[in-house]
Amino acid sequence: MWIWEEQLKNHPVHSRIVELEEKLQETLAVINNAADLLEILQRSEVVLLFIKNRLSEADPNLVSGNVLGAIDQQISSATQQLTSYLSNKNIAHIKNNLVSNIDAALAQANAIPIRSKRGDIKQLIEEAEQYRDFIRNLIK
Repeated sequence: MWIWEEQLKNHPVHSRIVELEEKLQETLAVINNAADLLEILQRSEVVLLFIKNRLSEADPNLVSGNVLGAIDQQISSATQQLTSYLSNKNIAHIKNNLVSNIDAALAQANAIPIRSKRGDIKQLIEEAEQYRDFIRNLIK
């Protein structure tokens, strides 16, 4: 089991997320509150937070190295788009390419199974028992 834990814990995707977070902050500082760009960058921050949470809640035995690699690639590409924007101020790097990379990373993150919490399972069992009792009463 430790092999899968190490794969998840030590995957470069974690450092790529930090790099993108830093690049987002750098970009936010220079966009002069352009509403459309601000909205895209803020959404990107929310998506990164979702991905970080998903990775922290993941069951290492169920996480594919291919999924981690795909997320890593999209985040790396998103970082490059912001670097390009900062270099030439071409908003297409943000409006088109960054959005596409963030969306692709989000889609991959949704493929990461997360551990269910003990309370979730208990609640499901209680609801199943209530439903069973309800059906029994209908049959009587």
